[in-house]
Amino acid sequence: MTYTPRLFRPDPAREMDAVKTAPYLFSDQALAGVDVALASGRPLLIAGVPGCGKTTLARAVAKRLGWRYLHETVTSRTRLDGLTIGFDSLRRLKDAQLREGTLPPDWTYREPGVLWWAFNEETAKRRGASDADWAAWPDTPRPESPAEEGAEPHAVVLLDEIDKADLDLPNDLLEPLDRRSFSGYGAKVSAGESLKTLVMLTTNGERELPPAFLRRCLVVTIVAPDDAALAGIAEMHCGTKAKKGLVTAMIRALRDEQARAKQDGRREPATAEFLDAMSAVIELGIADDQTAWEPVLGVAMRKVQPTQ
Repeated sequence: MTYTPRLFRPDPAREMDAVKTAPYLFSDQALAGVDVALASGRPLLIAGVPGCGKTTLARAVAKRLGWRYLHETVTSRTRLDGLTIGFDSLRRLKDAQLREGTLPPDWTYREPGVLWWAFNEETAKRRGASDADWAAWPDTPRPESPAEEGAEPHAVVLLDEIDKADLDLPNDLLEPLDRRSFSGYGAKVSAGESLKTLVMLTTNGERELPPAFLRRCLVVTIVAPDDAALAGIAEMHCGTKAKKGLVTAMIRALRDEQARAKQDGRREPATAEFLDAMSAVIELGIADDQTAWEPVLGVAMRKVQPTQ
């Protein structure tokens, strides 16, 4: 089956530019997932083993659409206000200790999170304050946008490794993502009706996500590519340097390492390791000397940690 996208169809010039900066071979599942997410406005959860291309998918989508791209890696310490509207209490404490006279107003300590930048970049640049407020406190530090700029004002947001989050965070995200608005520390942020946003999240399946969260998300699973797909990925990343004989031999090496890892009960190397090994043997000038590959395969694919 070959899926033909209806909405995720960038113009040819932008497509060629995107291939140069963010090469990515889209599977039918990925194309359908992005299309449905754009049509429905729902967050798109990307599942799959580490190294299968989940993270690079979001950036590739942004590049091909010409949208801004924002990326936040989620950890167990990530909280909702860190993604929406935070407050720099440490800077306020230092100001209270060092400043003489009146402290700056609370708005000067607001910290725009990745969703604020995605939903309303203009107010994020001003910490949600008015021009008059800035005129009254001109020394307030200006926050810098974390976005990779695009030709369009719309935004692709990647919340990477959501399964590493505190148990409450996925459900806490439901209302801001549904409403495309949130408030906190005296500020209210809303995305304009004309602004399009695509929120993508990734999971390695390390922990089960809450049912309520999963019900509100679209889900795509990135499956391990077959040999033909791997060959196409190698060509996209390495261009003419990815000669057919080299690609065939490196795919065979990957399959051997995967079988060995499975037998030993280790994590199997994935697409990312395949590309690392491929790039290494090309750049090291040993692409035609398979006898010299062994150290490279050990470092890039096998990754066996020494025993104590």
